[in-house]
Amino acid sequence: MDWKAMWKTGVLLMNEFHEEDMDSNSKRLDYLSTLMLQYPEERQAIFQELILRYILSGEYGKALDELELYLPSQPYASNPILQIYGGLICLYLAQPESTFVSTWDAVKLRDAQAYLEKAKTIDPNNVVALAWLEQIPRLQSASTSGATTPMSESDDEEDKRRANPRAKRARR
Repeated sequence: MDWKAMWKTGVLLMNEFHEEDMDSNSKRLDYLSTLMLQYPEERQAIFQELILRYILSGEYGKALDELELYLPSQPYASNPILQIYGGLICLYLAQPESTFVSTWDAVKLRDAQAYLEKAKTIDPNNVVALAWLEQIPRLQSASTSGATTPMSESDDEEDKRRANPRAKRARR
């Protein structure tokens, strides 16, 4: 039996018999990457699974990098699920990094909105895209109005100088 031809079953079996560790996850990702090359007719579905595996393993940046590489070309560009993955990953990465800084990353929010708008264009009834598109303006306005903003480098340098008055100020 050719397990590569039955790639979905292969992924399920790998999940069933392998522990959730970095090595087994790496093997799953390698398996899916190899399948994408060997089965071009299944490439889009395999790519969806690959992105999901990156997300489940917490490799959001890698998942977004892969999406940014593939989404500009067909058939990936017309896949609403991949567009939603891109939007949700951008939303996740746009979150404030700490509780002390409550601003969302405006660039990532804009990217998330673009991905979700594309998903909505492809599938106008997509509930996930519609729901998040309603939330993004609220996140953008909350981030810009009344929320604390992260310190710029010059503010940070000024605070350090005040804390240590003997330190010489660098010329700009």
